[in-house]
Amino acid sequence: MGFMVQEPNLPAYGKLSCMRARIDYTDDGTPFAMTPVPAGTELVGMSVKVTEAFNDGTTDELTIGNATTADKYGKVADVTMPTPGTYSTFSGDNAMPFQVAAAETILLAYTGGTGDSTTGIAYVTVWFAPNAA
Repeated sequence: MGFMVQEPNLPAYGKLSCMRARIDYTDDGTPFAMTPVPAGTELVGMSVKVTEAFNDGTTDELTIGNATTADKYGKVADVTMPTPGTYSTFSGDNAMPFQVAAAETILLAYTGGTGDSTTGIAYVTVWFAPNAA
């Protein structure tokens, strides 16, 4: 389940928008599509807030990407799903800000290694400047 809100104007970007989605252990293996962003959008920030630890018997993974690259914006190693907290530092090829060349839908995917999770809730927030280019 996701939603989008508008934030006040920021000098560097003008009007900044925000998308937020809730993902939980019952979403195991089912990607969630956030609101599509148009070409020219600049993704300026992202955070993952784990409010309830995920407890799969092996590895809990979250990817944030698109239809082509599952972890384009958030890599599994960047978020510790079994530990509640807020994670907002992403590194490497998915560092913010990130210019979206063509319109795309951001996909979130939670995967429990053995599919036996019984708990886990996280909120993913993406801040962006529509048509920043």
